[in-house]
Amino acid sequence: MQDINEVTDVTLTTDVEMTGFSPADLAKHVQMKSIDSDGNLRWTQNYKEVALETGDGSSQVTLSYDDMSRYQEVRIKLQAQNQQTVNTEVLKSSTQVLLRPDMTVDRVDAQESVRIDEVVNIAVFIKELNGDLGAINSVSLSDLDGIIDSVGEVVVDANGDAGIIFSVAFSEAGTQTLTVNIDEVVPRDFDTGNNQFSFTIDVVNQIETVQYYMSYYWNDFNYHYDYASIYGYRQVYDQQGQSESFYQQLYINEHMEFPIDVHMTMSVDGGADVDFIDLQNIQPTYSYQYGCYDYENSSTQVGDNTWVYVYNYDYCGSNYSYVYVSSYAADYVYYSRSWYSYWGGYNYEYNYHYDYGDFINAKESITTYTQVTDDTGQTWGGEASISLTETPYDYSYDYSYYYYYLWYHYSDHGVRVNGYGYGMTAP
Repeated sequence: MQDINEVTDVTLTTDVEMTGFSPADLAKHVQMKSIDSDGNLRWTQNYKEVALETGDGSSQVTLSYDDMSRYQEVRIKLQAQNQQTVNTEVLKSSTQVLLRPDMTVDRVDAQESVRIDEVVNIAVFIKELNGDLGAINSVSLSDLDGIIDSVGEVVVDANGDAGIIFSVAFSEAGTQTLTVNIDEVVPRDFDTGNNQFSFTIDVVNQIETVQYYMSYYWNDFNYHYDYASIYGYRQVYDQQGQSESFYQQLYINEHMEFPIDVHMTMSVDGGADVDFIDLQNIQPTYSYQYGCYDYENSSTQVGDNTWVYVYNYDYCGSNYSYVYVSSYAADYVYYSRSWYSYWGGYNYEYNYHYDYGDFINAKESITTYTQVTDDTGQTWGGEASISLTETPYDYSYDYSYYYYYLWYHYSDHGVRVNGYGYGMTAP
């Protein structure tokens, strides 16, 4: 078998076939012939008085070479003395040079974040790459302090793969660096440089669920009105585009200690979770104390027109806190024209493009997972969600000689998406 350094080990093994006989511990003569791919003799080497390692009804010796090629033939002739009859017996065989099994950690599937004492299943997939030989493997999972768990006798065929599940839990918060290692490979591995895979899992504090309120509104609109008054005044107004608002409130029935970390992920319409808020070390921007009354708050802008507000109240021993997240976005064009025909008249025209904020663009649902951690390490929050309803609309009306109007035309059409919800978060 050949390894990554092109060193080929040829192991010669003799077996005892009859009971009462002992394996030979010495080969009087060993002849090795290297045959190239065309069947021609490349070289012949002879060895005399070769010691054999005995055990369990067999004996063997391994000879190493650095000039053999994959799939070439090797012919062997071995002369050994029968331990009982003392006759010299000649054994002949041939073999083919194959690559050692090359075992590697193909991939590891694990959660990126878990809570303290939560059991996490880590799926490990190992694979053989060379395709000549399979192997029996021992696989372990370790942290910086040593081996956490291991599994032995994992059989993988040539070009095959296997999966192992490690189930672990962590008792302290922080980032855990873990390593999967293929510790033992039988027969010996082709390349030990690809037998490890390291990754990290963030371990967070147990989360305390809280009350929440969430709302969302999105509008694609086209608004127009045109009117003329009996006093010679006329105005045309148009507004077209989109607007959106998102709001979430968490009510925490405790006093939080600044500084505070706020992290929120959001899933829109059942899609993948994405980071929406990631704030660390929030300090109070205002505080007030009078007697037994104590109040603190902070306001932090995140990105373009998204804000996080934290409020702490202590009403003479009655403690509670709020965490608000609000986000607004708009992209629309405004146009207005006015003119007046009496007393010399005037003409005024104005237009503007409003564009601010990042749109969430939800249509069916919003699910958030919020973690609020104070300076003591305690964490509140959890999962909250709302369902949304999409509603098209189309309004218009016309008046003539209505009060002081000669005429009045109004139209508004578009699509609204909105929803709200409240309750307790899920851990």
